[in-house]
Amino acid sequence: MKQLILSLLVSICLASAVYSQGTPSNTTNTANTANTGISSYQGVAAGPIDDNNYVIGPEDLLTIFVWKEPDLTQTIAVRPDGKITLPLLNDLVASGLTTLELKEKISSGLKQFITEPTVTVIVQSARSQKASIMGEIARPGTYFINGPTNVLQLISLAGGFKDFAASDKVSVIRNENGKTVKLKFNYRDFVKGKNLDQNIQIKPGDIIVVP
Repeated sequence: MKQLILSLLVSICLASAVYSQGTPSNTTNTANTANTGISSYQGVAAGPIDDNNYVIGPEDLLTIFVWKEPDLTQTIAVRPDGKITLPLLNDLVASGLTTLELKEKISSGLKQFITEPTVTVIVQSARSQKASIMGEIARPGTYFINGPTNVLQLISLAGGFKDFAASDKVSVIRNENGKTVKLKFNYRDFVKGKNLDQNIQIKPGDIIVVP
């Protein structure tokens, strides 16, 4: 009876994960698909990130708001080289900076053109926060992580295991301090209530492998 109740709870968790993360988009990167055979999906965004400590990365979608300066206010994506282009300031390095640091950098640059500029930087979509899943999974690919996401939720978002997947041998490949580490996730044990701590939070850059 205890195992049955736990299985029901896991099923509810899976359904909740699909609902909260959203349905994968049908839009794919055609060039990427042609080269790798893997499509990219994106769950429903959790909304703009209002966090001065968020570290900006390539592909992040930013809104730069300059008070009383509509010509300088715009929504722009960080280029692959980590830069953005703004009126008056031209190219600025944004990748690697927090939103607060970028705000201060833009404000400092605009002072030669505007008296006491008031700048706000909002992350509309954290596109640099991505993790990949591959192997015996319904929809392998790279997924945007717009909020806290654990291993089980990403598996659910990717459509779940295929029929012959070794769900007891799932691995999370992660780079920590320049070293590659391999973390185990045993789905069969998890649904039995064993080692629940193995359902770790996914980090940007993680690769989940389902043999």
